[in-house]
Amino acid sequence: MPHCILEYSKNVLETLDSNDLLRRLNIFVSDTFDVDIRKIKSRLLVRPDYVVSDGQKNQAFIHLEVAIMDGREKSTHVTLSKELHKFLKSEFSHTINSLPCSLTVEVRAMDSDTYVRESFGAI
Repeated sequence: MPHCILEYSKNVLETLDSNDLLRRLNIFVSDTFDVDIRKIKSRLLVRPDYVVSDGQKNQAFIHLEVAIMDGREKSTHVTLSKELHKFLKSEFSHTINSLPCSLTVEVRAMDSDTYVRESFGAI
């Protein structure tokens, strides 16, 4: 907890080091949300097949889903989503300024009754 899934279309213009981007995302979430960075899991999915709007090839998308444990105040979700939106705008500024682009962030709650976590080794 939290889980961050970053997806974007293959036509984003930034040349990104995936591991570096995810590390910066984890640090940002840890600092913004005041959570132990060792509990954050992030992954990135570049989508080669996608349709945005009417399907014109020059359109791009960037979407970040963040799942956090339930019981948090709605204001926490709102603050986190807004701050992450700013983070992504900075990370993908070239694409946003050059292509029609949909940038979205979703912060959702995981059900603590059905979420099971166990770590092995030094994480």
